[in-house]
Amino acid sequence: MRPGLPAVALALLPALGAAGAAATTELPGVRAPAYPLFAHSPFVSWWSPSVSPTDSTVRHVRNDKDGAMTALVRVDGKAYRLLGRECTPGVPALPMVGLPTVWPLRTVYRFAGAGLSLNLTFAQPKFMEDLHALSLPLGLVWVDVAPSGGGRRPSVQLFFEATAQLAVDDDSQPVVWRRDAWAAGADAGGAASLSVGTEEQAVLRQRDLYIDPGQPAEHLDWGYFHLTVPSAAAQHAQTWLGSSNVARGHFARNGSLPAADNLRMPEAVCGSSGQFTFGPAVCTCDDGSVDSTATNWPSLAVAFELGTLSHTPTRSSLLLSVDDLGASARFFGKVLPEYWRRDGMSFDAMLRNASANHAALMDQCERYDRDTVAEFRQAGGDAYTTVRDFPPLCPAILR
Repeated sequence: MRPGLPAVALALLPALGAAGAAATTELPGVRAPAYPLFAHSPFVSWWSPSVSPTDSTVRHVRNDKDGAMTALVRVDGKAYRLLGRECTPGVPALPMVGLPTVWPLRTVYRFAGAGLSLNLTFAQPKFMEDLHALSLPLGLVWVDVAPSGGGRRPSVQLFFEATAQLAVDDDSQPVVWRRDAWAAGADAGGAASLSVGTEEQAVLRQRDLYIDPGQPAEHLDWGYFHLTVPSAAAQHAQTWLGSSNVARGHFARNGSLPAADNLRMPEAVCGSSGQFTFGPAVCTCDDGSVDSTATNWPSLAVAFELGTLSHTPTRSSLLLSVDDLGASARFFGKVLPEYWRRDGMSFDAMLRNASANHAALMDQCERYDRDTVAEFRQAGGDAYTTVRDFPPLCPAILR
């Protein structure tokens, strides 16, 4: 047994299915209550609550808050949704093939339509035998695109955004955004990195008397959420800071993002930071064409220009990460950082290293998943993943 693999998971296997079925390292799709996209901690834990990722917004694990992420693909001038509900009018969902696949470290969605075959993968390099990797506040996203056949070679662009909702406890909080300085350095290899966080930065402030002192009541509301394009992918990418509606609308119409960042801030995540409102703030969708300088619903956006596809798959990749400023918890009055900071590594250094090695991390996630599932099957048989409507429990246990 590989070190770090939970014995409790292996102990469950004999009850899940008889041995003797043909061994395989593939998994069927699974109908789950929700699908993990970026789940790092109880405060930073974002899931898709619907079988199709285009039927709902991304939600916090508490199911009390949206954390909007959007993924679009534009094929020969027509935009389609891959992630997120319809918000820009006239952008339909690209048809999903089967059910999502949940691996120990990855969630994989498969799409087919508009002359494309496309996979959207969310992963986290949380290798259980490696405490350093397990503690990293890092998520990987990659999209594999190929023509679906028939000799057609469409022109394709991809879009991904993460809104400021991912960085606040309450959507009425004002935020600021920026381009990360480390990515401008010569050792960044051309990577691009954007970030957003609350203006106040109330580190470990007690927000509720019913919660242990020093812990936020619901969601992390200090530090910064980062969206990074690794150096190897940045040559085909355009990044932008501004309004979510403007970013989505501009991409749907043009296949690109506005030329200049909108740096009019601070701005409340939803609504005006200077307006007093009762009840929860609500972000309102529109096509972004009325005011191209708007900053409502601040967003970190990336567009990839893939051009005319070849007959081999094309991969585009991103990194998601959260910097809690070294304040993960207060324990007996002492503020404690996450384990990966134990030797003084800075967040910039961690993200720079992840950017340079993202391809190896993606490969390692895939190998880890297949090796782990093979070990599960060796211990408990293959039938537990092939019975209809019976989800693969062990990969879900690890997630």
